[in-house]
Amino acid sequence: MISDIRDPKINAYFEALEIWNRALRLTGAKDKQSLIDRHLDDAVCLAKHIPQRSTILDIGSGGGLPGIPFAILRPDCTIHLVEPIAKKCAFLRSQSYQLGLTHCHIHRARLDIDQLDTIDVETNAQHTDSMNESALDYLEQSDAPVPLHAINIIWSLATFSPTDWATYGAKLQQHFSNITTQVTFINTPADGSAITPPHDTVITYANKRKALLIHHFG
Repeated sequence: MISDIRDPKINAYFEALEIWNRALRLTGAKDKQSLIDRHLDDAVCLAKHIPQRSTILDIGSGGGLPGIPFAILRPDCTIHLVEPIAKKCAFLRSQSYQLGLTHCHIHRARLDIDQLDTIDVETNAQHTDSMNESALDYLEQSDAPVPLHAINIIWSLATFSPTDWATYGAKLQQHFSNITTQVTFINTPADGSAITPPHDTVITYANKRKALLIHHFG
């Protein structure tokens, strides 16, 4: 069940993001209210529609939007935030610790689609560690790997175009059949003409300015 969006942890996160953002430019919006206005609705919409006890991979987590607010709103889920930039990972780790989000795990890594393409699915099907290392390029040796064979939902907010994300998600699912659902974020024109990536469900929000495309594999 979704937690109350008035949870003080939500406010504490956005206050911290505003402070860190002044020095490190973690995201485009500058002040706390702008950050909330532009980004909280993504997390709220996800929190309302993601199944209970899901295990999620957020690729390109940036300053933690929507991953950190989602983790606050949905403590029943496990979420892995993947981000290659060190200063952003430092912020994500600070927030995960300070807000007590023990179900939110931070990994300094990037998705390596080219390397993933070289894996023979049948040959490597039983070699979980090898496949995990091939799918993600880890940038800190101390990082625990993402348990990709436990992930069932994947999303990426702004790292890729919707079309590229649809392609990359399909490739990940080819190698990790436990991935059942891919979420794509889009901005919606009035006529809805941009809703093109594969989807089974379209959920509009933010006065129909945004939409989640939910695609179930299989």
